[in-house]
Amino acid sequence: MINKNRLSFIQDKLPSHTALFITKESDIHYYTGFNFLVSEERESYLVITKKSANLLYSSFNPLTKHNCLEYYPDIYKSKLTSHLKEIIKKDDIKEIKINKSQTYVSESDLLGSLEVKITEMSPTHIPHQKMIKDEQEILHVKKAAKISKRSFQELEKKIKVGITEEKVKELLEKIMKEKGSEKPAFPTIIAFGENSALPHHQPTDKKLKNNMAVLIDFGATYKGYRSDMTRSFWFGDHPTKEYKKVEEIIHGAYKKGLNAARNGINKPVSDIDRATREYIKEAGYGQFFIHTTGHGLGLDIHEFPSINWKEETKLKDNIIFTIEPGIYLKGKFGIRYENTICFNKKETLEITL
Repeated sequence: MINKNRLSFIQDKLPSHTALFITKESDIHYYTGFNFLVSEERESYLVITKKSANLLYSSFNPLTKHNCLEYYPDIYKSKLTSHLKEIIKKDDIKEIKINKSQTYVSESDLLGSLEVKITEMSPTHIPHQKMIKDEQEILHVKKAAKISKRSFQELEKKIKVGITEEKVKELLEKIMKEKGSEKPAFPTIIAFGENSALPHHQPTDKKLKNNMAVLIDFGATYKGYRSDMTRSFWFGDHPTKEYKKVEEIIHGAYKKGLNAARNGINKPVSDIDRATREYIKEAGYGQFFIHTTGHGLGLDIHEFPSINWKEETKLKDNIIFTIEPGIYLKGKFGIRYENTICFNKKETLEITL
């Protein structure tokens, strides 16, 4: 379903005679509900002006029409050109704003031939709007988180000596699908032993042995919205002293970050990163925490804001993000603990806990 308020919000901020040319799949879906069949292909474009919202789409795609959008079928080059000329004339457009990092050279060349001014769209304009989730979006992320949580609980019973990283991935993704996930939220990370010291390790045929570190980072997708969680544990009865020490530090850092979030209304998200990072640094492992403390998520697995030491965006109600401190000791093991957090000044929830 289309949320007309999303279109109205961005149209209200647009100057007259100006259009936004939007190419990113998740942004188009956010405003129009259009579903891409193949993410890597250009199956639609969205042109938003002060007066109208125009979906230019492949006629091969299934489509439900809504009266708040105008529709232009077929987007091969000559058709796309004629559609854009029609919109420019209809809404008296003098300037088209694009995100250069998301626009192909061929598309830039086509736009450049239209005799209107082409300028750079603010990199935070759409991400800032998508950052604040509405009630329906929050429900979808919560459902994805519930699927993830229950899937991991079931997976734990199936992990045994001799199973490979690849097999664990296969099992986990099968369980998530059975519980209602449309697809994995991102490439599932399963890492045994020293492989867990690489934050984005991808599964191999490495077999699980008794008394070995395990790191599993994964998420489900529901109605296009994603969850993200990481669990690290020692498989066996005799974890090393160092593993137990680092595990305790990670959980302590996570609690520091969560407390900073719970007390963080109208404070910069860098406070969350600072709380986790300083705790790990004081414990003597600062150099081994090599990524940010978290990230926003929703239709994309990485959304604005990044929870890092420089980000001054202030926490507001209905932002969804992760907290995920990690320590990675090359050749030994890595430990990361992560939950998806729904922030609200009245009740900040760890929805994958």
